Amino acid sequence: MLSYFSTEQLRPLIPAVVLLSGAILFNQYRNEKISILLLFSGTLFLGIFIALLDPFLVLWDEQFHALVAKNMMQHPFKPMLYMNPVIDYNFRNWTLNHVWLHKQPLFLWQMALSMKLFGINILGLRFASALLHAIIPIFIYRIGKITVSSNTGFYGALFFAVAYFPLELVAGRFSTDHNDVAFIFYITGSFWAFVEYLRSENKKYLVLIGIFSGAAVLVKWLTGLVVFAPWFIVILSDHARRNNFRNYLAVAVSFLFAALVFLPWQIYILNTFPHESHYEFSQYTQHIYSSLEGHTGEWWYHFDAVRTIYGRGSLIPIILITASATYCLRVKEKAYRIFFISAILIIYAWFSLASTKMISYSAIVSPLVFLSIGSLADIILEKLKQLLKEMKNSYALLSNFLLVLISLLFLNTSRIENNHTMKKPLDNFNRELSLRQQNKIQKLAAEIPDSSYVIFNCDKFLNIPIMFFTGHIAYDFLPGEDQLLNLRNEGYKIAVMNADSLPSYIRRSDALILKY
Repeated sequence: MLSYFSTEQLRPLIPAVVLLSGAILFNQYRNEKISILLLFSGTLFLGIFIALLDPFLVLWDEQFHALVAKNMMQHPFKPMLYMNPVIDYNFRNWTLNHVWLHKQPLFLWQMALSMKLFGINILGLRFASALLHAIIPIFIYRIGKITVSSNTGFYGALFFAVAYFPLELVAGRFSTDHNDVAFIFYITGSFWAFVEYLRSENKKYLVLIGIFSGAAVLVKWLTGLVVFAPWFIVILSDHARRNNFRNYLAVAVSFLFAALVFLPWQIYILNTFPHESHYEFSQYTQHIYSSLEGHTGEWWYHFDAVRTIYGRGSLIPIILITASATYCLRVKEKAYRIFFISAILIIYAWFSLASTKMISYSAIVSPLVFLSIGSLADIILEKLKQLLKEMKNSYALLSNFLLVLISLLFLNTSRIENNHTMKKPLDNFNRELSLRQQNKIQKLAAEIPDSSYVIFNCDKFLNIPIMFFTGHIAYDFLPGEDQLLNLRNEGYKIAVMNADSLPSYIRRSDALILKY
């Protein structure tokens, strides 16, 4: 196990294992603060471990997010893919355009801030996602503690912290990578704030519900308001709540704060970038009615996706259904139960009906699903504790062993090793090609330090990481003869990659011909 990882790759994993093991031990001895602090710290190191496994940008979609975020370091309110588009472009083509509104901006701002702190490198690019991923278990813990018990909350938080799929989003391995990490974070934050409000009726949580859900809209559009749908169902399902105007006022207050978070950006881009923003808003609607960019599937697509998000075993669906049922039976109040069931059903129904299908869409309920698995683990460990009530030391060892074993199953180190090493060259997302292309970028940066060059004829989509790592303007096609002349007249120098079969007008020019 893990034999294909280098020593350098494994370094962050060592403190992650130590800290997470410490979290399990301190939870067993009921030291909540230290246990949660260790859980957060261990999850952060685990996120850094997986974030640093690949020294290259991942296609799809990380490399586009990375370049836009890098450009936002200088121009935070003008998202750009090509900061200086020297060739004419189609603003509808989000892989080759100038002003880039294909995604809402919050997660890009976070990535830009992270790179401000850590530099324009792989750690800087992915650290924001690692940090948000490490905070999510704290939300899960509080939801579990309030609705069932502290052990349920801790186990659910632990299982999410080590789960394979969210970690691979941190690594940029699955589209839409850092966008989805941020979305899961803000949606879970809105769920946590709602549960806290139900418990205490403290009005500060109304503000937090609004802020978190508004922030979620600023990551992935109106699905970010999902917390309000199960909230309404909670109100309507109870006679006293249904007839109390204050409950509707509470919803309105939260929604107002959400609108204050997400509306200013929408107004700004509609006025500043009218063509691009109107087009992208039309695309948001098209996701519902059309299968965009080949992201299609049957209505059961997201139910089948549980084998990727939660595990490939044939028993996974049965375990998830059983866990969800046991959690619902154990919650302390009916309102929590209604909210939990409604949130999951609404999200699965919505994305099952939408024509565009992507595997990570339904992952926004994964914190609640892992919480239900934590509840099932709590039941099993409580039964074990009763069986071994005269053998406390044996129970402690066995319960810790079971938690570690379950955590390893969710972590799925075998799949991580497959994806991020050369263990299985035919089953690692063509890692060898990505490493070769990264080597080309390093050669290019060393050979052409002059930023006045425009690079042409890159490998397909290699233009994006070239611009991220080197700062050169780059395209994955050859310029026409007139385009070449215009660039020379504007003072640009030209370099051309992949020298085979170049047209004569390129060879006659003074372009720098690169053999790689």
